[in-house]
Amino acid sequence: MSSIGIYVNDFHHSIPLPSSQVDVTQNGRLDSAESKITTAESQLATNETDDSKIYTNQSKIGTLTTTATNQGSRLTTVESKLVTNEVDDSKIYTNESVNTTQNTRLTAAESRNTTQDTRITAAESKNTTQDSRLATAESQLATNETDDSKIYTNESVNTTQNTRLTAVESVNTTQDSLLTTAASQNTTHTSKVGTLETEMNAVESKNTTQDSLLTTAASQNTTHTSKIGTLETEMDAVESKNTTQDSRLTTAESKLATNDTDDSKIATNESVNTTQTSQLATVSSVNTTQNSRLTTAESQNTTHTSKVGTLETEMDAVESKNTTQDSRLTTAESQNTTHTSKVSTLEGEMDDVESKNTTQDTSITAVESKNTTQDSRLTTLENVFVSIEQAGTGALQNVAHGLGVTPTYVLFSITDDNGASFSITEGVHDSTNLKVTVTSGAKFKVLAMA
Repeated sequence: MSSIGIYVNDFHHSIPLPSSQVDVTQNGRLDSAESKITTAESQLATNETDDSKIYTNQSKIGTLTTTATNQGSRLTTVESKLVTNEVDDSKIYTNESVNTTQNTRLTAAESRNTTQDTRITAAESKNTTQDSRLATAESQLATNETDDSKIYTNESVNTTQNTRLTAVESVNTTQDSLLTTAASQNTTHTSKVGTLETEMNAVESKNTTQDSLLTTAASQNTTHTSKIGTLETEMDAVESKNTTQDSRLTTAESKLATNDTDDSKIATNESVNTTQTSQLATVSSVNTTQNSRLTTAESQNTTHTSKVGTLETEMDAVESKNTTQDSRLTTAESQNTTHTSKVSTLEGEMDDVESKNTTQDTSITAVESKNTTQDSRLTTLENVFVSIEQAGTGALQNVAHGLGVTPTYVLFSITDDNGASFSITEGVHDSTNLKVTVTSGAKFKVLAMA
């Protein structure tokens, strides 16, 4: 603080003024004040005999001193408030920086959501493909069930055939008795009996071959039934996993809807930021107005003695505006506090979103893993070939299987024996065709697995 010494006779008054306000203009005012005080002192010296005037002047000088002191205190308060405003500006800039960082995080989250949408779309597409492949597998299973029915029919035919063979054996026994009688009655029939025995041996050999083929067919039918049961079990597991997958995808869609709600909150935050920017502009305008009025007040203080009353009025106006400014700054601080709280809330929500995204990534990874497993199982199902009904020619036949590799397992089944005995001779299969020789006129199907 600096001071101005005023001497009236032996009476000394000190008017303190804030050093930050001592500028060129103020120095001019002080020089003017000192000049006037010197004039007053000269007049008081001239009017030493007039005690009444001296006391009056002393009283006025005391009032001026008090007023100057009060004015200096008020200017100090204004300066302090301006410094506070600068600190508030710094906080606001910091808050804007936090908002910028938050916007960057939100943009990253939106980008991650877009990536997740793409992955979910890919998963849904894969599920659609799997549904198609499962439908094909189900169709093949239905075909297998039809084949089972035909196999059961074949077994019934085999039973009938066994009955017929038993009847043949019975006839053969009767023939043996008749031939024995004929041998004793007619020795000339010996040659014919030998021929008949040869023919019977051929029949028995064919019967033995047929029994072996029937045993093989029964064994293959049992294996086929077991494999179909296994396929049905695997299909039930696939359907159960698809149900679980649908539930998880529904959860993912719900989480995406939650992200849409977060976008709304972000838009609300941006609106609050716009309002705050407008209010800060208002505060800045008030500060500019305040500076202008303070300049006006300083100009009006040129005549320090006669315009003290006017200065006090203007200072009251400044104080009123400072009060208004304090109120607005308090409001701004309150809004900053609210904004900081909202930023913290949004950061918490962003952490929740990121956590949900992580969980969603895990769920999608699990879905993709199950899709891979399903692909593997569907590939296994696709590596099965069931032919349409074929007609035997009695010669080596090629049945294209389309598996691309030489089958590991091959099963032949007679669907129509044409009312006669039949034989099946399996050839050497390759990556293109199944090789088989079937009795002419007999119809059959073939099941092959890679």
